[in-house]
Amino acid sequence: MAVYSGTADVDVLSNYTGSDDKFVGHGDNDNIIGGGGNDLIIGGAGDDRLVGGRGDDILKAGLGDDYLGGGSGDDLLLGLYGNNHMNGGLDNDVLVAGSGDNVLIGGQGADKFIFTDKFDGHGTAKVVDFTIGEDTVRIDSATIHSLDDLSVSYDAVGNLVLSDGGAFTVKLIGVTEADFVAHADDMFQF
Repeated sequence: MAVYSGTADVDVLSNYTGSDDKFVGHGDNDNIIGGGGNDLIIGGAGDDRLVGGRGDDILKAGLGDDYLGGGSGDDLLLGLYGNNHMNGGLDNDVLVAGSGDNVLIGGQGADKFIFTDKFDGHGTAKVVDFTIGEDTVRIDSATIHSLDDLSVSYDAVGNLVLSDGGAFTVKLIGVTEADFVAHADDMFQF
């Protein structure tokens, strides 16, 4: 596995050879493209753009407000810190929201959206393309063990909103009250 590291300045790192590589961003706003192969791509302190490309990739956001794009393959996108925009792309992806305000798009395939309290602070997460019967939401929390531990409401246009009454809020765009009532047991994991 080749390792490519950025510098303290703005970097563009890319590899289209199809090999498995590790890319590490650093200080400024990095643009890292994995290309082919099963890549590990780690953002830095800036507002980074991380794209996996083909293969089963792991993309890990840094401290800034990052864009993570999985591409094709079964990818793992880790939001961690910052206000991130994550797009799994094709196939079956896992998207883990971090502590900021996150937008999550699973893309095609059976995707899993994970929300955890392992990071300091929580923002509002919006899942834009939740597909009932295909996608799932997993809540990994020391204090939330079932839907009974969450407040269930709907925004002004009828989208499902889940909250713990504190800083933890998840909005499922396009999921209505009727969807929730009929499919809640299949949609959520704790």
